[in-house]
Amino acid sequence: MDVQFRLRAERDVESAAQWYEAKLAGLGRRFIDEVDRAVCEIAEHPTAYPSVHRDIRRALVATFPFALYYVVRGDTLVVIAIVHTRRRPQSWRQQT
Repeated sequence: MDVQFRLRAERDVESAAQWYEAKLAGLGRRFIDEVDRAVCEIAEHPTAYPSVHRDIRRALVATFPFALYYVVRGDTLVVIAIVHTRRRPQSWRQQT
């Protein structure tokens, strides 16, 4: 399955990774690795995660308090946003 990150999702990952890296060297890389692991798991089983709005699904990122929002378009997994779970629950809807 092909994977595409919307610009919003790319920015979300970069921002969170920078924040974690500033807290502890190497932690930003660990965050990115966990996001990558979540994307791989989703790509293998895209319907295994709950639908949160129409065809948008959510998967949690292991070890970090983030949720990954995505849709499946044919053979493509489109990552819409990666949001801290303490933010307003609907903040992922902005700019989607």
